[in-house]
Parts: sequence; C-alpha cells; structure tokens
Amino acid sequence: MKNAVNIAFPDPAYSHACPGCGRPAQCDLEKGKSTCWCFSLPPSGLTSELFAEGAKCYCRSCLNERLKAKQSEADAAG
Repeated sequence: MKNAVNIAFPDPAYSHACPGCGRPAQCDLEKGKSTCWCFSLPPSGLTSELFAEGAKCYCRSCLNERLKAKQSEADAAG
C-alpha cells in the first residue's frame, strides 16, 4: 500500500503510513510535539538527503535501511 500514505490509523500512536513500506509510522512533529524520535539520529548529509520539507517520515526500519544504503554508497564513492 505504498500509495496510501494519508490513511487514518485507529491506533493514535501512528500518524501515517511509511512511504517506504506502507506500514504504520509515527512522526512526533505531526502529533504536535516539538521533537521527534528521528532527532536522536546523528546529524549528517546522509540524513538530510532523506528528509525533505513536507515529506512523510519513514518508519524506523526503513529509515535504518536507507541510511545503511546511503552510507554504503558514500563509502563506495569515497
């Protein structure tokens, strides 16, 4: 269900569907908080490439996989 990113979830712990896998994901900012779990990630060019203004957050699993892939690409190029 990759295309169904704006579906409503009955569990209030989730705010949207992950754009990577379609599973329920959460963005604390969307829930009105001032920080989000992803803020605990170490800042790098890799993370900034994955976050775009207005984009939906990836779930922890997909974000982890994407960060690993980006790091592998950077290592291979560098």
